[in-house]
Amino acid sequence: MNTNSSRPLPFAIITDAAPLGDDGVAISMLLASPRIDIKLIVCASGNFWAEDVAVNVRALLARFKRTDIPVVVGLPASAHFRRVESFVARLQVTKMFYSGALARPIPPSTSAHSDGYKELAAAIRDTKALNIFIAGPPSAAVAAIHEAKKDIKNIGRVFMMGGALHVRGNATPKAEFNFWFDPEAADSILGSGLDITLVPLDATDRLRYSETQIKSLPSDRPGAAYLKEYIATRKVRSKNPLHIWDEALSAIVLDRGLIESCSIVRLRVATRQLDYGKLEFTSDAERGPVKLVTEINADRISACIIEVLSR
Repeated sequence: MNTNSSRPLPFAIITDAAPLGDDGVAISMLLASPRIDIKLIVCASGNFWAEDVAVNVRALLARFKRTDIPVVVGLPASAHFRRVESFVARLQVTKMFYSGALARPIPPSTSAHSDGYKELAAAIRDTKALNIFIAGPPSAAVAAIHEAKKDIKNIGRVFMMGGALHVRGNATPKAEFNFWFDPEAADSILGSGLDITLVPLDATDRLRYSETQIKSLPSDRPGAAYLKEYIATRKVRSKNPLHIWDEALSAIVLDRGLIESCSIVRLRVATRQLDYGKLEFTSDAERGPVKLVTEINADRISACIIEVLSR
């Protein structure tokens, strides 16, 4: 992606952001970059129910004084809850590592506030070369693409975080959480033929900040302050507080040179019970190819993130 153009690149973001988390760091990077024009943020159920995600996203935008950016709820939380709850009740043979929103009470959903995928569909219709940044379950993206199917040519690139091929998943041993939460949607978008760049857990496995970099962050910049708070929180509850995840996706949006290796492959996401949410290679020629990021420059990426958030 040529991010050196004088005209900012239009983006829609799909996120399941926590109050403090890697999604928030990723969004902060895009907010801090003059190269990116965020048209819409769609809140997805995943780490939290979508209604709660919207609260978290609006709080983040307030830090940047960017309350002008529309924030919508992608799909009713109840739609996910009914489907995934029934699966979890049957899940006896696979160990769960993380269940996200499923561990929390479902908030009341109203259809008037849960059709944000239609707003995304409208953005696709109205914005030439709209790029889509997916840092959560892709449910709303698939619904929007179906809604705006006559205008799919308006979609530019899709940058997506999800899946695990050769490393252990973070939801189950075989599945990464974004894909586990809605494997049908993940499978649908990976086979869509869109220009997709996918960053799986494999590509982020070695990515870390250093303590020195975190200490160097200025406290008077909203993105830098957010990252410092996030890392401080992780130090209390995580064995790997300096790990880089979703913010790696923003980094490669802003600097494609950070990608050290990338393969053009065809992928599918399993919906079988034992492999639910597992990312797999396929030889199905009817599925569109995907750019699979296999290695990111571990030395440069943390410096890129720190530089962007310190602006």
